Amino acid sequence: MPPARQIESLPAYRQAVLGRPVYTIHDVNDRNGRLVHYERLLLPFAADGRTVDRILASFELVCADGAFDGHELMKSQSAAPTLRLSVTIEPAA
Repeated sequence: MPPARQIESLPAYRQAVLGRPVYTIHDVNDRNGRLVHYERLLLPFAADGRTVDRILASFELVCADGAFDGHELMKSQSAAPTLRLSVTIEPAA
């Protein structure tokens, strides 16, 4: 991961390592200027039930009209994606 991307990406992974699922949405633009929502869900798993040893990451790209140019979408961004939403899911008490 390029150092510039680590600043916005690693906090979510750190929360997942602590056992908290994290859902984020970032806004990016495709090569034609269409707004695309980059959705990411990080789900932590622990073989022993306590210590996270795997993170399942699910990624989805969503555009309002359903049509976007996904070719090198994340590589072509000149600036960091804009964070729209970040939710850390706390365990039930």
